[in-house]
Amino acid sequence: PGHRDFVPNMLQGAVQADVALVVVDVSHFEAGFDRGGQTKEHLQLARSLGISQLVVAVNKLDTCGWDQNVYESIKGRLHAFITGPDCGFKAASVSYIPLSGFSGENMLERKEEALAWWDGPTLIEALDQLAPPPRPPADGPLRVCVSDLYRQGANSCLSGKVESGSIAAGQKVLLMPSGELTTVKSLLCRGDAARSGRSGDYMDSILLPVELQFASIGGVICDPKRPVPCVDAFQVQILVFDLDVPMMRGQQLMCYLHTETVTATITRLVSLLVKGKPQEKRPKCLQK
Repeated sequence: PGHRDFVPNMLQGAVQADVALVVVDVSHFEAGFDRGGQTKEHLQLARSLGISQLVVAVNKLDTCGWDQNVYESIKGRLHAFITGPDCGFKAASVSYIPLSGFSGENMLERKEEALAWWDGPTLIEALDQLAPPPRPPADGPLRVCVSDLYRQGANSCLSGKVESGSIAAGQKVLLMPSGELTTVKSLLCRGDAARSGRSGDYMDSILLPVELQFASIGGVICDPKRPVPCVDAFQVQILVFDLDVPMMRGQQLMCYLHTETVTATITRLVSLLVKGKPQEKRPKCLQK
C-alpha cells in the first residue's frame, strides 16, 4: 500500500497476480490503516480482483524491539478486517510474518535473538508454502492481455499474462482491436526460451513480425477463429467500497480493464444487489 495516486499502478499489477503480499508498516500503522491510508483499500481491491491467498508482512518490527505484543495487536486488527465482511478472505488462506525489510531479518533467515518467540516460517518460506492457484482449462480460446511492448529490430515484442487458452511458437494469432493477423516467432517465460505457454503463465516476451502500430498496451492477443469481441458498451457488476459522491446515471468514471485504462459513462443502473440478492426497486444511485 502506498499513496492514493498510485492505486491505478497497483491495479495493473494485481489484475495479473495469483497471490498478494501486503507490507504493513508497524511504525506508521495507524496512518495506513485508520486515517485514510491505503491498506484497507488495497486489501479490498485484491479480494475483488479474485485473489484468494494473502501473505501479510508486518514490517519494521525492529523499531519496537521485536515486541510480540505489538505484533499480536496489529495482527489481530488486520485479521478482523481481512476475514470480516468488508474483505472476505478465508482465515486459512492468510498468513502473517514479522520481519524487518531494513535488516532483512526473517525474510530469508532468522538470526535476531529478540525474535526467538517466533516459530513460524520466514517470508520466502511462507511464499513457497502457498498452494498453486487453479488454472482455467488450456483448451479455451486464447486471451493474452498486453501489459508491455517494444520494438526489436523488424519485430514487435509483447508481454502479458495468458488469461485463457495456450500460445506456442509458430501459432497464428490475432491482435485486437487492430485486427492484425500474425504468427508467433518465439516466446520467453520466466527469463528462459519457451516453446509454449498456457493459462496462468506470464509471458516475458511474445515476438511477433508486425509493426508496433498494430499492437497496444491493453490490447489482446487472441485466437483468430474465436476473437475477443470489440464493443462500446457492456454490463458490469460494481462493488462499492467507500464513496464521497454517490454514483448515478450519466457519471463519468475511469475504467481499469486488465492492463487498459479508459474513460466510461454510466448509462443505466439495472438493479441493486444486497448480500447477493437483487432488490425490487431499480436504484437511482449507488452509495455505501
